[in-house]
Amino acid sequence: TGPLIAAGRLALTLYVLHVLVLAAVKPDGGFTLAQGMAVSAVLTVTFLVLAVLWRRVADVGPLEWVLRASWWRTAR
Repeated sequence: TGPLIAAGRLALTLYVLHVLVLAAVKPDGGFTLAQGMAVSAVLTVTFLVLAVLWRRVADVGPLEWVLRASWWRTAR
């Protein structure tokens, strides 16, 4: 469960990265079912590995950090 927990801590970053990767690699005619399944499997494994490696360096992902940053909040 460790890789899943790590990915959960980076959920927003991984979602955005997922959309950017798909936009970059999508062929003009779209993916076939087999291609889509292969791309999904590669992205899933890659993102789980990246999440585990990232968690060794930082507690939260870069986009999660921006959302949590105190300078982002408005003064009350």
